[in-house]
Amino acid sequence: MNRTIAITSGKGGVGKTNLTVNLAIHLAELGYRPCLFDADLGTANINIMLGINPEHDIGDVIRGEKTIQDIIIHDSSGVNIIPGSSGVEEMANLEAEHLDTLVKSFAALGRYDFFLFDTSAGISRSVVAFCLAASEVVLVITSEPTSMTDAYSLLKVLTRNKYGGRVRVVVNRCPDVASAKGVFKKFRMAVDKYLGVPLEPLGLVFQDEVVPRALQQQKSFMKLYPQSGAASCIRSLTQRLTNESAEKTAPEDMTVFWNNCFKYFNMPLDIPGKRQEQRGQESVPPPEPAVVAPVMEAAEETPAVPPPVAPSAAGESSATGEPGETGEPRQATNPQDPLQAFMPFIPIVQQLAGNLGQVSSELSRIREALGANGKNPGPAHSGDHNRPSTPAKDRQVYVLDLQAYAAGSNRSKES
Repeated sequence: MNRTIAITSGKGGVGKTNLTVNLAIHLAELGYRPCLFDADLGTANINIMLGINPEHDIGDVIRGEKTIQDIIIHDSSGVNIIPGSSGVEEMANLEAEHLDTLVKSFAALGRYDFFLFDTSAGISRSVVAFCLAASEVVLVITSEPTSMTDAYSLLKVLTRNKYGGRVRVVVNRCPDVASAKGVFKKFRMAVDKYLGVPLEPLGLVFQDEVVPRALQQQKSFMKLYPQSGAASCIRSLTQRLTNESAEKTAPEDMTVFWNNCFKYFNMPLDIPGKRQEQRGQESVPPPEPAVVAPVMEAAEETPAVPPPVAPSAAGESSATGEPGETGEPRQATNPQDPLQAFMPFIPIVQQLAGNLGQVSSELSRIREALGANGKNPGPAHSGDHNRPSTPAKDRQVYVLDLQAYAAGSNRSKES
């Protein structure tokens, strides 16, 4: 059995790599043979997470300095790891004469049951290539609106490039089952309406304090805290992944997979709002405004403080994973032109400017009158407001005491 699964996300910081590592570890615990391919371009999060320091990566194989067997890391957990790092970018720039040799080298790794590709976050040529070549995609999201909108953008690019495999969703860092179902429901509604991509819930992983604690120790929380709620969720995800029917998980021909992968690395990508380029990374414009409303609603429904969850509840909830509510996403209107929105206020601003000018003129006349010992300076002339006044001899300072004036006026009336 050879299953190729690309585990990806629309943005970074959603726990994608952590989920991938712990999923691979539990597959090994169940007796499967998982191979974890670090396809995260430019970073080495898997190495950091597991506290390993590989001397070589896929770039050494591409340059002919090492074989694929030389660079494989045999972790004590039973997971084999292929360090990608900067070598992933070199895969996108292979010449034709080196391509066949590399494909044959990768195809020899067919002894594994699961190939898990931990892709980069976001949308780049390497992310799209691995997702298009894989028969299964696991999309990791959280309740954050940016996580869901960026995941939507990634699905949009895969759809435009004719991806025909399965897409499963994992809601990570959720406080409880209800919020996870709400997030998945809103996300699936938007994707169904605007992309038509069928999404399947793979499960959820609870927000758990043991996860950052394990990261600090550069260990897997499946190993350090096997009874935690997060570990129970991983077991449920793995069970659902391995219990699927044979027709949904047809074995992958690794030669075909790697040929397709390199083909996608070198073919133009259809990315909205960008010119098609042969190589390099492309970013995607924000999704349509209509998609933002449902994902924002999902974020508002998520409780701020996660309640304590028993490990058994985490396992049961992951097995169901069905959305809770139904409804239609709201259609957001296009933003109004800023100039048109300001037009009704122009007369008010003009009137305000005129009033300010009049007040300024009156204040100027008062200053001149006080400087001339109370004599009437005559009408103000336009353009003379900034003209320096001639200092009066023996200038007397008048203090304007309005309260005293009002009191004197009242006494005059009483008398």
